This record gives sequence, structure tokens and C-alpha cells, in this order.
Amino acid sequence: MAPGEHQKIAFEFAAYITEKNQMARWAKLLSRYNANAEAMAEPSVAELPLIEKSVQAVKYAVDVMPPYFDGAYPNCYRSIITDNAAMVADGDATPEEGAKELVEEPRRLPGQLSDDGASGPEAGRLPGAHAMNSRHLPHYLMILPFVALFAAFFLYPIVSGFYYSFHDWNAVTEPQFVGLANYERIVGSRDFSRAMWNLITYVVITVPLGIAVAFGLALLVDSFSGFWSNLFRSVFFLPVVLPAFLAATIWRWMYAPNFGLVNMVLGWFGYPSVNFLNDTDTMLFSLIAVDIWVSAGFNMVILLAGLKNIPVDLYEAARLDGASRLQQVRHVTIPMLAPVLFFVMTYGLISALQVFDVPWLLTGSSFTNYGGRQNALLFPVMDMMGRAFGSVRFGQASAYGFILTALIIVVTAGMFGLRAMRSKA
Repeated sequence: MAPGEHQKIAFEFAAYITEKNQMARWAKLLSRYNANAEAMAEPSVAELPLIEKSVQAVKYAVDVMPPYFDGAYPNCYRSIITDNAAMVADGDATPEEGAKELVEEPRRLPGQLSDDGASGPEAGRLPGAHAMNSRHLPHYLMILPFVALFAAFFLYPIVSGFYYSFHDWNAVTEPQFVGLANYERIVGSRDFSRAMWNLITYVVITVPLGIAVAFGLALLVDSFSGFWSNLFRSVFFLPVVLPAFLAATIWRWMYAPNFGLVNMVLGWFGYPSVNFLNDTDTMLFSLIAVDIWVSAGFNMVILLAGLKNIPVDLYEAARLDGASRLQQVRHVTIPMLAPVLFFVMTYGLISALQVFDVPWLLTGSSFTNYGGRQNALLFPVMDMMGRAFGSVRFGQASAYGFILTALIIVVTAGMFGLRAMRSKA
């Protein structure tokens, strides 16, 4: 059989299966069998016209026309058949119109065969990258602005920062290659040790305590409905939308040693005034209180959404079994909220490892004087910014950034690993 006749048979069969009755029979058979080979062996299918010819056409396509089955081209062709079959099945086109489109549209693709079945000028040249055709060009043009901005403001800074982390550079003179010296200076510095100790203490206290507070607020809001639920939700979420400088200003006033609200309340109970933001024993805990106040509303909204998705039937079954409210929270609410709690914990941990703005503002820091008294509120990002814009050591600052990035990746990967091990157990 000549190649042109095989091609004609293939298109004829494609047109045939787009008819409504044949599509219905194929769908019924394919839903009943797990493999097409079994469906083809079904007597009712074997008796269908053109089945034998279609098998011949497929064999010819595999043996003689391999480019049609390489790269992304088969996906294009299958898409053409599927789209035209859906048009015919929905009554948007007649079988004849669907068959005509099946014949015409492949000719517009790169690597098409000529009418006589011989290879055209582009036949056989179908690498995966060449699968894009003119109809996809507008789609790529639409995402081009995002790709350009993403490359300019995200990928390029990462690559250039990694490059400068191995150089001594002050943004004025030519970068001088120093190898791993920047990393060694940072890890061996006293400020780095102090910043990491503050960070560990801050994360260990802030993340679990903040989630516990947010969980309690979510349970409180969930116990109300209507006006009161909306009111509490808005009030608790308000600190989240406040700018960081405004939140820090509010708390600096509240922590003021002479006229601050906190010291005023302490004075009512006979306690002496405390300089919360200048006493090394209280500075870190004062920051933790501010951070929990700012972030609890966001975590509350996430947890509240998870609470709304827990089936009420589970609580009813627990009550019938005699479970108290606390037992319902322990045995129903927390297990059902496990995925949401994991998200909140992961997000909170990543955010806490990058803490910068609130301690910077609370201590009134600048690029040359930061961290508060005795560096009690010194954190890695603050130290990195001081090295970059205060000491003008951009190479060390870049190395600092990659050290912190590696720490975040390791901690996050560890959390996902523990979660995976627990789910398998």
C-alpha cells in the first residue's frame, strides 16, 4: 500500500471516530477495560469498519513516520483530534467538518507530510524545542514581561550575589577574588555568633508560642457567629495590616520607661519601672511580644479557615461518645488541622529566620549602629545590612545572605522530612 494511501486511511479513521455514535461506543468500551489492547480484542470492536485499516495506518506511522511520534508533536496531534471530536460530540460541527479540520490542521504544523504522503521540506525535523508554532506565540509574548522582570530582579541578583560572595567588593573598586575568606570571616566573627544565638532563642520561643496564641484566637472566633465573629476577626487581624514602622512606634510608646502604658499598669501593682528596650534581660522578650501581636492575626485567619472545613459530624460523634470540649480539640480539631498547622509552622519559621524590621525599628538602629544595647537584639539580616551599607563590604554581605539562605533551606527541608517520616509511620 502506498504511503499516500496510508495517510488517507489514517485521516479517514480519525474522521470516522469523531462521529457521535462511534465516540459513545469507544467511551463505553474504554471505561470498561484497562488497556486499549483488550478493547481492540473485543469482538464488537473488531467488527467495526475501518478497524483493520486503522491498525495498518498506526503500524505504518510507527515504522515509516517516526518524527510524528517524537518530541512534543504527538501531543499537538492528539490535541487536534480531541478538540475536533469534542466539537462534533457537542454538535458545534458536523462529522464532515470535523474530518476536514483533521486533514487541514496538521498541514499547518511544522514537519507535516505533503498530500502524497512524502516528507515535506520540514519533515523529520521535529525537536522538542521546535514544537511551538505560531498559534502559541501570543501566549509566550504575554508572559514575556513577567519573565523579563523575574530574570532582572530575582535571578540576576541571586547569580551576582553568589559571584560577589567570593570577592572583596565595595561597589566602587574592581572586585578582588578572595575565595572562601568572606564566609570564614563571617562565621568566625563575634557578631555572627551573637546574632545566631539571638535568632535561635527568638525562633524557639516565637514560633510555637505564636501558633498557640493564633490557635486560641481561631477557636474563640469560631465559637461565635454573625456580627461578633466578624468583629473579633477584624480586630485580631488589624495588627497584620499595620505598617511595621507604625507597629514599632506604638510599642515603643507602650514600653517607654516613664509614661508607657505597660509601666503604668505595672505601677498600679507596685512594680518599679522597667526600661524594656534598653535592658538586656527584657529586650528579646519585648520583641517576642511585639512579633506575636503582629503575626497572630494572620495565623488566626489561616487556622480559622481550616476549622471551618472540619466536618461537624466528627464533633457530634465525639459528643455522643462523651468527649469534653478539650478532648474534642485534642482528638478531633488538632488531627484534622495537621496540614494547616504544618503550613503555619513552616511559614512562621521561615519568617522568623528572616526577622529584621521590627527589632531594627524598636532599637532605632542605623547602618552604623544597630542591634541595641550589647547587641541584645542583633539578628543575621540586621548584621548583613550593616556590613553592606554601613561597612560597605558587599562581598561579606552577599556571603552572609547565602549562609542564611542555606540555613533556611536546611531547616525547611528538615521539617518536610520529619513530616514525611511521621506520615509513613
